[in-house]
Amino acid sequence: MTSVLVRRVLPNEAKSVKADVALLQKAAQSKNLLDLGDSGKAVQALQRHLRATGLYLGPVSGTFDAATADALKQFQTTKKLTATGALDLATYKALKGINKFVQNGFEGKGNHATVGQRGSDILTVEKRLAKLGFLDAKKVDGIYDQATVDAVLRYRKADHEVPDGFKTIGSTFSKELARASKGYDHGIYRKRDVTDTKGLKRHQQLDAVVKKAVAQAGEGGLAKGAKGRAVKWLQTHLEAAGFELGAQNGTFGSRTEAAVRAFQAHAKLPVTGKVDAKTWAKLSQSYFGAKSATSPAQKLGERDSAVLRTEKMLKALGYKVKADGYFDAKTESAVKRFQKKHHLKATGAVGTGTLNSLKKAQWHPGTWHPSPGRLPGGDFSHYQSTALFNSVIKKSKWGAIKATEGTSYTDPTFKSRWATMGKLIQQGKLKLRMAYAFLHAGNGVAQAKKLLNVTGIHGKLQPGTRLVLDWEAGALSSPKTLKDAANYLHKVTGVWPVIYCSESQVARAKAAVPKAFIWCAKWSSNIPKNYPFVQYSDGPGYDHDVFNGGIKALERFAGWRA
Repeated sequence: MTSVLVRRVLPNEAKSVKADVALLQKAAQSKNLLDLGDSGKAVQALQRHLRATGLYLGPVSGTFDAATADALKQFQTTKKLTATGALDLATYKALKGINKFVQNGFEGKGNHATVGQRGSDILTVEKRLAKLGFLDAKKVDGIYDQATVDAVLRYRKADHEVPDGFKTIGSTFSKELARASKGYDHGIYRKRDVTDTKGLKRHQQLDAVVKKAVAQAGEGGLAKGAKGRAVKWLQTHLEAAGFELGAQNGTFGSRTEAAVRAFQAHAKLPVTGKVDAKTWAKLSQSYFGAKSATSPAQKLGERDSAVLRTEKMLKALGYKVKADGYFDAKTESAVKRFQKKHHLKATGAVGTGTLNSLKKAQWHPGTWHPSPGRLPGGDFSHYQSTALFNSVIKKSKWGAIKATEGTSYTDPTFKSRWATMGKLIQQGKLKLRMAYAFLHAGNGVAQAKKLLNVTGIHGKLQPGTRLVLDWEAGALSSPKTLKDAANYLHKVTGVWPVIYCSESQVARAKAAVPKAFIWCAKWSSNIPKNYPFVQYSDGPGYDHDVFNGGIKALERFAGWRA
């Protein structure tokens, strides 16, 4: 007995199907049943339903002809109804029952595709299976029959991303198949294998194995049915080129053939599905041995972790690239812009010089992490004599001096001492000089501007120079003052200021300016190690401080490149 197919009705099809059902219901309830010789929209609705069952292959003409009547009789017989060839109420109910309303993507319980169903979603799956080489293109008809089941089972076995052995089509299977299918809709990728001399030699040897196998295969080259090491290495190249195989098993099967066809189409070669000398000559370039991430240089078409690292660095520097590991036209354009900016030859390729420049450009002043070492220093204002200041600063690697207070006061010794520290930095004797503003409650931006004007800083900070906000006394009542001042300094200089405060106020300071570093005032012999700077004593003679870290850590914090 001929089986009747179940029609899967997707959301975008539901309205028209329900309209057809309404026409059939009205016709079945009429005294004049639809029969041979009738015509109109109700007949069209009937023919569409009969086509969905797989029993009627004729056109949706709207004319109730002999073919329509025969198909209706077949349907009635299959459903154990009286085969009248006319649409009665019982036949209408049976026809209505062939519709299964489902969600897109086989989502949800009860929406999986099973044998005996047909639908546009099944048709899409079949097209993808055929594209990947698992289903004969002649079998693509939107009907979930044994041929489609066999293709689904073969695909499940080949792709480790989906469970093996299930005959139904669910959302997980559909999504993975869509991803794999989409992977064939792109240009040819190239992938580097960073290895040593021994690895490079192995690469060359395996390439030679494939070349020899292609030559020995005779006319047409390696084809479906071939097995062995040459096929497995060939599959590695197909995967690197972006044509996913699921499993590289060393057997030239239908999926490998489909991948070869896709590669040939993109490479503008004759699409045969067989690997001849010309196909291998191009495919061999898709997976290449390399001494490093830049030998040979990264360029258009490469897709691997080396490119991903490059793209992440470009993105961190503000270039609009998609960090996906694929060196496309946008990545090339960003590389050229970077090269021009840094006075490099604008080739668009990433060689050792460009990569080193990218790494250097990633570097940001002001980084600090707890590390071994401790460097003494001090902070000064006009209360300390110039002789004492000179004596201490010339023996130190860092120091800080008061510049301003509020919006109206400038320390009278600041200008000369700032210049002295500048000369010591030029001589390499001093690594860091810091200028601080003693904040008052009130307008934080105005106080920040005062500090910038007095120090003469109106842009990016130079290596060896940092700014400090001294947050204590009356200013503590206003975290907003601190926040506004810090934000403005960062906006102008690109670097967050250091915040000086007592240990009891650290949490409030960090809440106001989370990215700022702390200079903690804790007058004790027990010096905490979790801050860059600590003031542990106010004498004798001047405020005694330490930097938590060695000379390299101080240089990095101060903005000096390693």
